[in-house]
Amino acid sequence: MQLSQLEYLQAVANYGGVRKAARAVHVSPQAVSSAIKKLESEYQIVLLDRSAGEAVLSPAGREFACRFQVSCRIDGEIIQNPEIPVDTLTEVSSPVVGN
Repeated sequence: MQLSQLEYLQAVANYGGVRKAARAVHVSPQAVSSAIKKLESEYQIVLLDRSAGEAVLSPAGREFACRFQVSCRIDGEIIQNPEIPVDTLTEVSSPVVGN
């Protein structure tokens, strides 16, 4: 997994589709789709619904993006406030979503 793949996935979540996300992160839609396809292959889940004209997040993709975002918030909170006991933070499991 690469950070850029997660950033592209988050952009799709934020902008509602691959084309808008690609414009926002200044890459081609093919680059966004390809990066997410690698995540799909790595985790064996479908993150994008490519059946419509605009590729959008699948339900599993929305869950994956949400878990990534929560994980980043927790990591940021730990970095910004290292005195916070780790056991007081919300537990976040792996972003892998079941079938």
